[in-house]
Amino acid sequence: MKRIWSAEKISLADKEELLAELNKLDKGDWFDETKFFCKSAHPENKEMMWDIFFDDRSKEWGLNQYI
Repeated sequence: MKRIWSAEKISLADKEELLAELNKLDKGDWFDETKFFCKSAHPENKEMMWDIFFDDRSKEWGLNQYI
């Protein structure tokens, strides 16, 4: 799943469809972590994730929020 979401040639709609299929198999913490990783791995979200990590408000949440 991680390789799929970091791919630039696969459409966002296809990625979301595959993630929904994965959600049918597992709805626990593992899926939540995978979903967050996928969001950050999508090439169009790189700037947004950079801003989250280095925003002053991010220090309030702690590192575990982002891993």
